Amino acid sequence: MPSLRDDDLLFGVTTLQLRFLSAEQLAAATAEPHDASSLRQRLIQRGLLTPAEADAVAAVVAQRLARFDNDPQLAVESVAAAEAAVLAAPAARTRRDEESPAGRDGDGSDPFPTVPHQPLRVASGARFATLRPWQQGGLGRVSIAADRELHREIALKEILPQHADNEENRRRFVREAEVTGALEHPGVVPVYSLGEFPDGRPYYAMRFIQGSNLQAAIDDFFSAASAKPRYDSVEFRQLLGRYVDVCHTVHYAHSRGVLHRDLKPANIMLGDFGESIVVDWGLARLMGPGHDSLDVAAPPVSPSDRASGSYTQAGRVVGTPAYMSPEQAAGRLDLLGPASDIYGLGATLYHLLTGAPPFAGADDDLQRRVQQGQFRPPREIRRAAPAALEAICLRAMSRRPGDRYATAGELALDVERYLADEPVRAYSEPWPARLWRWIRNHRTLMMSGITSGAVALAALSAGIVLLSAANLRERAALDRAETNLVEAEEQRTRAERNFARARQAVQDYYVRVSEETLLNQPGMQPLRDALLRQALAYYEQFLDERGDDASLAREAAEAAYVAGRIAEKLGDRAAAAARYRQAIALAEDLPQPANRDDDAQQPPAALLARALNALGGVLQKQQRFDDARTFYERATELRKSLAAAAPDDAERARELANSLMNLGQLSAFQGRSDEALPLLKQAQAVRLAHQVASSVEFARDLGKGWYNVAIAQLQLNDASTAGESLLAAVEAFRRVAQLDPQDLDNVRRLSVAERLRADLLAQSGELDEAIEAYRAAVQPLRELTLRNPDVVEYAVDLAGVEMNLGQTLAVQGQRDAALSEIDRAIERLQSVIAANADEERPLRDLAVALKFAGEVLLDANQPAQAAIRLEAARDLLADLLSVHPEDPQVAEALHDAVRLLGEANAL
Repeated sequence: MPSLRDDDLLFGVTTLQLRFLSAEQLAAATAEPHDASSLRQRLIQRGLLTPAEADAVAAVVAQRLARFDNDPQLAVESVAAAEAAVLAAPAARTRRDEESPAGRDGDGSDPFPTVPHQPLRVASGARFATLRPWQQGGLGRVSIAADRELHREIALKEILPQHADNEENRRRFVREAEVTGALEHPGVVPVYSLGEFPDGRPYYAMRFIQGSNLQAAIDDFFSAASAKPRYDSVEFRQLLGRYVDVCHTVHYAHSRGVLHRDLKPANIMLGDFGESIVVDWGLARLMGPGHDSLDVAAPPVSPSDRASGSYTQAGRVVGTPAYMSPEQAAGRLDLLGPASDIYGLGATLYHLLTGAPPFAGADDDLQRRVQQGQFRPPREIRRAAPAALEAICLRAMSRRPGDRYATAGELALDVERYLADEPVRAYSEPWPARLWRWIRNHRTLMMSGITSGAVALAALSAGIVLLSAANLRERAALDRAETNLVEAEEQRTRAERNFARARQAVQDYYVRVSEETLLNQPGMQPLRDALLRQALAYYEQFLDERGDDASLAREAAEAAYVAGRIAEKLGDRAAAAARYRQAIALAEDLPQPANRDDDAQQPPAALLARALNALGGVLQKQQRFDDARTFYERATELRKSLAAAAPDDAERARELANSLMNLGQLSAFQGRSDEALPLLKQAQAVRLAHQVASSVEFARDLGKGWYNVAIAQLQLNDASTAGESLLAAVEAFRRVAQLDPQDLDNVRRLSVAERLRADLLAQSGELDEAIEAYRAAVQPLRELTLRNPDVVEYAVDLAGVEMNLGQTLAVQGQRDAALSEIDRAIERLQSVIAANADEERPLRDLAVALKFAGEVLLDANQPAQAAIRLEAARDLLADLLSVHPEDPQVAEALHDAVRLLGEANAL
């Protein structure tokens, strides 16, 4: 049988992805003898596709061809290998089916099975028992499990349920396991077993590494060092040693034909016993045979059929933009090689030198700067960074692959030269540096010469003259001190008093700037940040000049805490964490008052609790959840003691409730809702027991608390009780709106809570109540959008509520009112897209709104009007699918739009 042409192959793969045909139907259609007609014509003739469905597939094909200069071969290479494999060798597949028992029985195996048709011998229940969750990523989650055969704890990684039925995701997961298992090196985690759960989801068992990752270690290094990291410290040299280990691991992987493609500090585990492990090989790509990096003594890694296939679509960018090479950011698969990973190692060294990745910012601008190599050299950010290490980093991050180190091993060797105090190849040292190195390496000879010179100089010195001059200076100083003692004391007292007044003025200034809601409105953020930086400059200066003054220990602790708060508001989490740690260290050394209630200032324990709680928040944002929990728990225990000592103190109760809520939110975020809900309810009980009717902070905290309780209840499938909690949240947010009408964030919180409550009412069939709640959510958002027409989030939020309101009205039979709301959402989204063409969320929402408008018009027997909207929805969804070909939601929406369009055209 002749093979399929590229254009037919592309058409067939697209038909599969849009779910118009099953793999079996398409395989059968391509396997039978045929004339020279196109695959599209044959599928229509067999009745497998309607002309409307074929037109929809052709539209998506046209979009894909346009992205690849009308080259069908390149377009075919861009699609998932799973679907392509169904068409690429139908004859071979037919032969396999005939030779297998399933083929003889007429029951062919499914190319996309939920449960694989060749189950592995090791079943999860037989050997491994999950003990507790550990981490979760985009594709899989890792749990700590018990190995029942060898009686040890291991790490068990499983694919997430939402990805289990996607063949490409399954293949990627299995490929990660097989590649990791095949790389037998101390720098790659050992894999013990690859298996499947009873529902068919794959998993693999591997060694559990006790420790953290390199990113956390770098954060800790710069946090401990504050603004002056010591690059000659033991800690930094240890991190460099770990980095060298990683380079050797990557060099080994290249020798086995494997590219990692996502090297960054977060993907490097540091064990507690010196291990440096490169993890997350899910994006690994295998180099072709004959590559220069391959080691002839070791066979290249070769995955099984279950894990093989196309790895990345041409032109598609995978990896972490802040650490990827220019060629990877441009989607140039043809240029990817060991040099791309070497760039990632260079970017990792950059992070190690500066405390931050080389690139940051919005995705589009970031990718442009990555491709053009526009980043600040490390020593512009950290002047104290060693010049030799900067040179190594810059060479590894050269824009052209050929200008980088030839191998990761050469990169490691240059860093080792630096550690051994030898010249590095990437850096031409100035002569003073070479001289100083010679002195260090010939210390004995230099010391003997220096000693001889010192003895000769001592013999020739006029010691008696110097001694006499010193005595005269001492007598004059004593006379001046006696005369000016009283005046000096008075001046010191006045200076300290003025210093205290200035410090209080800056504190008041910071509070006004941070709490002024007008400065939080859209367009005011740059001014707010500039004002905050002025306050931060004062606190930084105070800590540098007076931070070690024992008489100002409390003031220094408070200044460090406030400096951390400002840094966090300005988005600098590393600096914030450093200041919080400084505040904790200072507060822990403060003496506690004999009677905390008599302390005129806030007790040291209260300040310590604030710093602990704030550091927990930063660590949670950095996804260091275990560390965050530790600091949250310490803060909670302190605040419990403080609240017990002053049971009528509303502020202490408020802070205790906030700590309890932080613990509950962290548990909910980690999927432990049964643990989160009691904590969140306890926080609400504390708040309700200390109500302050006129307090905006109290009302705001109460609303946030009820909303968080509702989310935890929904995670536990308790929708009815969640609705009651949402109603309480709405009432609290309305109270905030009365007390502070300028708080725009509260207006948005109010509408979000109303919308979620309306969604629950609609799901339970309470349509009248749902419509009322949707309209209540619409009103504040419309006012917000009118006052801030340039804020995309407000307009998109409003369009979403209008769409849901329209859907509910349509279910109730109010078609005209439904269309009015949906058309209003469509117009709003079109305006947003016209002004913000790069925003994807409005495009998705617009496609859904157009599709639903077409469905309502079709129900109203207006097929011509319905077809107009459905065609627009189809084109938008086809365009989105060409960008995200593996997105099941987009594919399903496109399938529905094409089906509805076919119905409209048939009327």
